[in-house]
Amino acid sequence: MSRKKYRDRLRWVMFVVVGFFTLGWVILAATPPSQGAAPAPEWRSGGPYVPDGAVMTPTVVLDVEASPSYASDHTLFAATRSGLFRSADEGLQWQLLPGLPPAGDHTFFSHVRLSPDYTTDGVIIAAYADTQTSAGTLYRSSDFGDSWQPLTTFTQTVSALALSPHFAVDDTLFAITGFDTYLRKSTDGGQSWQRYRFEPEEFFDGFALAVSPNYATDQTLFATGFGPVHRSRDGGVTWSAFDTYGVTYGLSMSPNYAADQRVWATYRAIESPGDGTPESSVMRSFDGGDNWVPTASGLPGVYEPFVRVVAASPNYANDGALFTALSGQLLAAPSHALFRSYDHGASWVDWGPPPDNPDIFDIAVTATMTEGVVAHVATDQGVWHFSAPYEQLIVNAGFEYDNGWHFPVTAYPARYSTEEKHTGARSALIGIRSLADNKFSYSSIQQTVTIPSDAISVTLALWWNAASGEGDLPGGIAASSRVAQAAARGVGRAPAIQPDEGLAGDRQYVLLLDEQGNVTKQLLWTRRNIGEWQPLSFDLTAYAGKTVRLHLGVYNDGVGAVTSMFVDDVALVVWRAATAEAGPHYLPLVHNQAESTPTPTLVPITVPPWSDPAVPIELFSPLPGERYRSPVDVNGFSRTFEG
Repeated sequence: MSRKKYRDRLRWVMFVVVGFFTLGWVILAATPPSQGAAPAPEWRSGGPYVPDGAVMTPTVVLDVEASPSYASDHTLFAATRSGLFRSADEGLQWQLLPGLPPAGDHTFFSHVRLSPDYTTDGVIIAAYADTQTSAGTLYRSSDFGDSWQPLTTFTQTVSALALSPHFAVDDTLFAITGFDTYLRKSTDGGQSWQRYRFEPEEFFDGFALAVSPNYATDQTLFATGFGPVHRSRDGGVTWSAFDTYGVTYGLSMSPNYAADQRVWATYRAIESPGDGTPESSVMRSFDGGDNWVPTASGLPGVYEPFVRVVAASPNYANDGALFTALSGQLLAAPSHALFRSYDHGASWVDWGPPPDNPDIFDIAVTATMTEGVVAHVATDQGVWHFSAPYEQLIVNAGFEYDNGWHFPVTAYPARYSTEEKHTGARSALIGIRSLADNKFSYSSIQQTVTIPSDAISVTLALWWNAASGEGDLPGGIAASSRVAQAAARGVGRAPAIQPDEGLAGDRQYVLLLDEQGNVTKQLLWTRRNIGEWQPLSFDLTAYAGKTVRLHLGVYNDGVGAVTSMFVDDVALVVWRAATAEAGPHYLPLVHNQAESTPTPTLVPITVPPWSDPAVPIELFSPLPGERYRSPVDVNGFSRTFEG
């Protein structure tokens, strides 16, 4: 059988398999919600593949670029170790472009850049590298990639490439080559070049260039490399270095830089600063680069694998989408995960790696009405495309890193644990496991989240493994407001409670607090001894547009047995109005939500009526002795029961 027939047959087999699984998903989506966690991220890939291979093997992709008119032309380009590829169907199929030198063991395409006016001028600039001669050649196409002409050949390979946002008018492009200490700038479309030194570096070995969207007015460029972030405000002629960590790698400027002055860069410290600063992270500046802050919340912050690239959505002003990813050896982190920030880079949500965990080299972001926000990820196994019709807002949902969550200091604090885990390597352990450690204590974890105002469905989903030697409580119990608030404070008995009083018996709970720490809803108030992982979910749609604090805790009264719970894979899944038509709102979760205590109503009568509450109410009892003394508000009047 010929290679072509073999590939054609293999494509038909893949088509049938994909169709089968697609049909299965449609059937599953129509099924009522059941047990499970949040739906998995949506990854897809259609190559590009190594040309003329016996099997369809994805090639190593070093750079991916989206058309400025992606919403209408659906076009992507990929610079790879097998050649330069183009896709006109959102990356489902790829074409190896003709008219270019072949790629091989020591030759490949490292960069591809499109003219901002690509739709009308069809201009593409691509960089070709020859590692044997160390030469780098730029090629230009003016017909959307159908034919090519060489522009210039440098004595070193191209390590960074950028076009002016006004390229159709000023014909300006920029490049950094090899271990050079110079920016190369051309104002005639790449025919001739000038060199400008990256002061004060002895060598720079640039990794990335970013040109201001308002370059015609502000003449601003940023560069990263073997050193700190550099900035030029005169078109690259002179440069200044910032006091940032280095080596610096990825670089991205806000599409609205002229107004918001936002720029992001990634770094990896050759030696740890020793002051708690992450070894690798994303730095952000909101003042045009004058000041930089590392923002590792949700990122591993380790030397390997490290954050290499960062990319902002072209519709950043509206969707705020910002992505980064891990690259390098899998030493201190388990995967080459993709991360998204929902707060301009202050914290990062882990979306996991592409299938088979390939190394990640570049990200291109597109935003359209039909697809929503999509991250096109260049990997050593082709281009993978990530999208999700929903958003997940919890930072460090799997507790794999030492950040994102707040662990209040209490008599027996919660902690990260490898003893039990639902997925990954760790979970959060809340409460006391050993009887020898039993004491009066609260133990809790917290995270504050802002829910988008246009959310049409919000679900808190988590997995828990509860344990208690005191036995299960009946369902439907809720705490009184005083008891719940004492648990939320987690630092002892509530101030309004007498010193010798505490909650009778251990409890496990999930509370929703406002920004001041006041309990707004009891999501879970119970005591269970399960011994296995089970899912929980709670509907938080009513809190759209609000900032809330999730509080997961365990109370031990210090008497008798002990109580704890492991928690893992906590997700706050948000469906927004902008993505409502993306598909059915299928979220396979168990809804196990406790009712909250009814709000007391004042009754203006001299003798208060004493009626049963709508749900069982948690009361207070003294820690020592056998008598119970429980103050409780009933219809606005305070009474004390003893027995």
